[in-house]
Amino acid sequence: MPLQTEEMLINSFLLKNDDSLNSIEVISIGQKGFKTFLDVWLKVNKDNPRKKIGVVRDYDDADKPKIEHNQYDIDNDNVIVRTTNGYTLENDLAAAGDNCKLLGEVFSITSPTENSIAEHMIKNKAKTMLELCDALLDTEDPRALELPSHIQEIVDFMQ
Repeated sequence: MPLQTEEMLINSFLLKNDDSLNSIEVISIGQKGFKTFLDVWLKVNKDNPRKKIGVVRDYDDADKPKIEHNQYDIDNDNVIVRTTNGYTLENDLAAAGDNCKLLGEVFSITSPTENSIAEHMIKNKAKTMLELCDALLDTEDPRALELPSHIQEIVDFMQ
């Protein structure tokens, strides 16, 4: 399965903060396998409070799947499911904190707006996420990015 942009971003964030987040693993699961994966994971880990799982998903203007997926969060203390507020990760990433300005610098976009940043990232998903991750992990001039709230909530839950 190809590397997802969420996976690239979260792994870079974890690598940058490896002292406090070294026990978190990130894997990508296709949409069709999501519920099956969680059902199997819960059969093994449901009653183990030391085992936790967080799920990041895009809203994609789909209310029904969001409701179905959130039910896992509601029914299980060791599961957290968070969905983007906007259509995809790129929308929420551009809207978080001061990210718009930072992303404009990383992608050399003059007068960046949340929409122009999100559109640029969506058109070039893998390329722009790789550029962003490189900027986050740059040893000489690392960039400080604010994670979108849906991802930050999962990171906080997993600690």
